Amino acid sequence: MELKRRLAFGATLRHLRTEAGLSQENLGRAAGLERAYVGHLENGRRNLSLRTMWQLADALHVTPDQFFLASLNTPTGAAERRRRATKGEPSQRD
Repeated sequence: MELKRRLAFGATLRHLRTEAGLSQENLGRAAGLERAYVGHLENGRRNLSLRTMWQLADALHVTPDQFFLASLNTPTGAAERRRRATKGEPSQRD
């Protein structure tokens, strides 16, 4: 389950970054992070702290809740909602 959440967060991060017209390197620089770390987050290979989430949100000019709201609309988030619905599990929106 954790990997799916990291992948959903990563897809959202990539979406917000590309919408902002930033490369991984530019986002990393703006957030005070290494480019490789941004790439690892986008690919679901790393966890992040709340501090890092705030740094990314500030650099992207969004609020941290946008990472979660937007992830509901990513392909990974939509697939997770469908999986939960077929198993009768509550969705993340419930």
